[in-house]
Amino acid sequence: EHRRYKSQLEFQALKDRIKGKVYGYRRVTCVIATIPLSKSLSLTDDLCSLCKAIINGEERIVVGTLDLNQTSDLPDEISGSLPKGIEAQFTRAYLTNVCVAQELQRKGIGSALIIKAMKIAQQW
Repeated sequence: EHRRYKSQLEFQALKDRIKGKVYGYRRVTCVIATIPLSKSLSLTDDLCSLCKAIINGEERIVVGTLDLNQTSDLPDEISGSLPKGIEAQFTRAYLTNVCVAQELQRKGIGSALIIKAMKIAQQW
């Protein structure tokens, strides 16, 4: 019950950041990794049924996620040097809530999510 409560709080916080309701966040996006349901039939029982999604008409299972945040200040920042210049306040990004289904960890999914997030951040 507590886990569900914390998940709901974090989901609401993510929605608020994406909608621009939280001061200091310029951009926020959620990056997800999915696999086709057909490829995961042996894992389906182990993976949460809530993780199923239909994407472009195909049944898939979400197996990993992360949140990419662009902000002028990093949370709880106490040391380090700030970027210089006019665009400096918009050139910083950080990741939160990086997770991969336990059954699929150590298979490169987390690395692929991070690479995708880096590409998105570079386009910002």
